[in-house]
Amino acid sequence: MSSQRLVSNRSHVSGEELLQFPTQNIDATLLEKEHVRDQDAVVHIFPTGHKININLDGQSVSVEDIHGDLQVAINITDNGPQIRLTGGQLDLHSPENIGLDCNAFRLRTKENTEIIAQGQVTIDSTEPMRFTSADDVYVRGRVIWLN
Repeated sequence: MSSQRLVSNRSHVSGEELLQFPTQNIDATLLEKEHVRDQDAVVHIFPTGHKININLDGQSVSVEDIHGDLQVAINITDNGPQIRLTGGQLDLHSPENIGLDCNAFRLRTKENTEIIAQGQVTIDSTEPMRFTSADDVYVRGRVIWLN
């Protein structure tokens, strides 16, 4: 296993700064194909303390924060890549569309859930739909069509 530590100039970097491309030219030889060809795994510790693990034999990539908590995991399986993101907040921003296409979709929140649209909202199902609330249900609109 190869390990490279960059402990000088260690500082705190926020998530937004971590995802921005640096303006300086960084030597990326650690991750070049020729460098990792004879190794089963590569570990690289960034100046921020974040660690990236590349396991070539297990076909996985992971990123840990400075406390060793898993933040990102990508595992290559026979069914395709499995991706797990863990963090205090996850924001997706796109000037275009974000599409989700899957066999099943579950959204679970411990607090409020909001869907806010400045355009049309369509929910279409070929199976029965259930709406359950432990409290009152409000439906407001100019005209409400039932059946």
